[in-house]
Amino acid sequence: MKPGTLVGNHRWPYHGSHPDCWGVPWSGVVLRRDDPMAWNGSLAFGVGPSDPKAVAAHVEKHAGLLADTVPVLWDFGGHSAVYWERVYRLRPYDEDVAEWELERAEAKECWLRREAA
Repeated sequence: MKPGTLVGNHRWPYHGSHPDCWGVPWSGVVLRRDDPMAWNGSLAFGVGPSDPKAVAAHVEKHAGLLADTVPVLWDFGGHSAVYWERVYRLRPYDEDVAEWELERAEAKECWLRREAA
């Protein structure tokens, strides 16, 4: 995933409730591994702004450990947070929304059959 890509990860608010209550899937933006925002509050750098040069050196030193993960800035409606995600679990946001719409329609149909019985 390239930095700047809008992604989804099956993060669907209220997915366990009635389909009419499901919230629109949360979206995230992939950040560069050496983006200081991705390291704020981490064990490596602690709380507060991370020094860009120190972050770049840290990422270079641990490149092998970070190879299959990327930082994603998630938008949770009222707040945002950066989570490190496995690349294989991410997909383009429009694909996540399309699957959400399909699964929601199937869930609504199931609820209607259950209510009719």
